Amino acid sequence: MKCIAIALGLFLLGGCGTYHTLEELEDQALATGDWSEVERRESKIAMRTGQSGMSCPSGMTYLCQRGGVTEGCACVAFDDVQNSFVDWD
Repeated sequence: MKCIAIALGLFLLGGCGTYHTLEELEDQALATGDWSEVERRESKIAMRTGQSGMSCPSGMTYLCQRGGVTEGCACVAFDDVQNSFVDWD
């Protein structure tokens, strides 16, 4: 019973720590210029949601495009990306 009380006490103490939202961290980073905490939080969020990076087949790269309010990401062939930057005049 004593072990359960100690474990419960430690659990409750862990909940007393300060937690800053991502927005608060961004505001602080804007003021100080130190973005390391924001990057650390975003990295944790990406790991938790499984977005640590998409792996594409050989000869392809992961490309995201924005169009207005929509954003789409997909694996695209290197040749297609290179051809999209060719000057046609």
